[in-house]
Amino acid sequence: MSSRGAVLLPTVIMMGTVLLAIGMAGLAVGVVLSRSNNLIRTSTRALAAARAGIEDVSRRFVRDSAWSPAVCSAYTSPTYVLALNGSSVAVCVARTGSTSLIQSVGTANGVSRRIDAVISINPVSGKVTLSSSNEIPL
Repeated sequence: MSSRGAVLLPTVIMMGTVLLAIGMAGLAVGVVLSRSNNLIRTSTRALAAARAGIEDVSRRFVRDSAWSPAVCSAYTSPTYVLALNGSSVAVCVARTGSTSLIQSVGTANGVSRRIDAVISINPVSGKVTLSSSNEIPL
């Protein structure tokens, strides 16, 4: 009987160690997946905020096609800043004639995404058209 217990004890300890290692590995994978999911969600919120900045400028031009925003230089001082549901957007608008160059940087929980866009404004009809929009890596 004692030789049987001597074999069973190391087997039980080894099985417990293997199960503990599998559990720890599963926990580590779960933490990594959770963090990456949160980063993706935050990045998506920042990108949505940057798009909202472009949309806001478009709507301002639709309401008043003669709107002349404050000049911003090399994105050091934005034309205006918006706060959106825990995110913020810094918008820089440079208008030259019937074309406006827009830089919109959305930030959410420390993650920033930037979109550069070109808007054309028809001086006769006042129609506002988004000519191009590109996401710029930060």
